[in-house]
Amino acid sequence: MRFQTSLACDADASSAGRRALDQCLEDSSDPGVVDAIRLATSELISNAVRHGRLAAGDEIRLIVDLQADVVRVIVEQPTAADEAALAAPDRTGEGGFGLGIVEALSDRWGVSGDAPAFVWFEIRLP
Repeated sequence: MRFQTSLACDADASSAGRRALDQCLEDSSDPGVVDAIRLATSELISNAVRHGRLAAGDEIRLIVDLQADVVRVIVEQPTAADEAALAAPDRTGEGGFGLGIVEALSDRWGVSGDAPAFVWFEIRLP
């Protein structure tokens, strides 16, 4: 099953993305896996909103590919990915740990940095 939706680039984007994701994953039986998918998705959406250099009216696209053994989540932004936002976090600053969280929770993840930029992850399902 493939699901996609557009999200406004605002402070509510992550929660709107989680609500949309919950509809896709409502039949999943492993709450721990669902929580990992929700958290990783929130991090990708937050990164796009915070670091995407998006203009008023721009939207983020959330794409979920749900297969029998794996879920793949893609967050697409209309701009190129900010290389500085993808770098390792500054341990003395605030934030910057989102992609580390995604890496820890997922089985695979990656970035296509050119516009439109895609950041994605995959988590195997039990």
